[in-house]
Amino acid sequence: MSWAKPVIGTAWSGNLDFMDENTAYLIPWRPGEVPEGSYILPAGSLWADPDIGAAAATMRHVWLHPDEARATGERGRLSIRRTHGIEAAAQVVRARFAAIGAQLQPAGSSPA
Repeated sequence: MSWAKPVIGTAWSGNLDFMDENTAYLIPWRPGEVPEGSYILPAGSLWADPDIGAAAATMRHVWLHPDEARATGERGRLSIRRTHGIEAAAQVVRARFAAIGAQLQPAGSSPA
């Protein structure tokens, strides 16, 4: 996404922390189980089985509508930059350091 490429992903799990219908092409899914030996998760764990037909149709759509796909990719790039870029990461680090600093302050003292 940070390269402004149109991204196609399953509409489930951690990628939804940074993907939505405006910034990526999300594929519907149905609940499934991880088969033995096929993934880092234990066999039988819940898994999202993507709708292969919808994924293929979406790939075709991206290919046939390059201007729309380019615009979606650009929205994805801007979103990733805003939410996961250097400044966003720095804000998380600053907030964590401030929280740690507050915990280290003796009661009634002022920060250095």
